[in-house]
Amino acid sequence: MSELCASIMVWSSHPDIQPPTLPGKRQGVPMQTLARRLEDRMPVAVRVDLWSLDVHQRAQECVTENISTHGARVVSSKPWKRNERLNLHAAQGQFRARARVAYCEPLGVNSFAIGLRLLAATGNWN
Repeated sequence: MSELCASIMVWSSHPDIQPPTLPGKRQGVPMQTLARRLEDRMPVAVRVDLWSLDVHQRAQECVTENISTHGARVVSSKPWKRNERLNLHAAQGQFRARARVAYCEPLGVNSFAIGLRLLAATGNWN
């Protein structure tokens, strides 16, 4: 395990240990807060259907919170596994994509924010 990975594991599991900061940056600012997206996301609510490529199941209806050329954040009533590959179809318009789950965060009871990395897409969102 690399030294950086080991130090991240230590500070993430101990609340008294501060996370590392980037050189030349203000001390006390964790690296995560300094990271920025390479592209802007547009806040757009679009109803989409998601289903796994790995498991035969019915499509699940979700709604996007924001979209970009390479990703989307959707709200789902069920959790999805990180790195799971999905099909995504917009209910309106011709947008279709293959996607990978980048993260899954609980938002509340039966509500999860799913970060999707679009691997291949065609059509328009509207």
